Amino acid sequence: MMGHHKILVVDDDVANLNAIVGIIKDRIPHLNVLRAIDGKSALKIAEFEKPSLIISDWEMPEMSGIEMIKKLKSRKETSNI
Repeated sequence: MMGHHKILVVDDDVANLNAIVGIIKDRIPHLNVLRAIDGKSALKIAEFEKPSLIISDWEMPEMSGIEMIKKLKSRKETSNI
C-alpha cells in the first residue's frame, strides 16, 4: 500500500523544496513526504525513517547531494534506498 512508503525530498532552497513536496502531495495525497534542507539532516532522517525514495538537489552547501548519496550507500542500514 502506498501509504506505508516514504519519500524524502532534500533541497537547500525552501521554495524548490516546497514546490516538489506540493507536486507530490497533489498527486499522491496519502504518501508520507519527508523534508530536509541539507545533506546532513537528510542522512539523519534517512537513517531513522528509512524512506523508499530520496529526491535530492545536487548542489548544496556543506554536503552535496552526490556526497550524501555516497554516504547513504556506504551504510548498511541505508544502502538499499
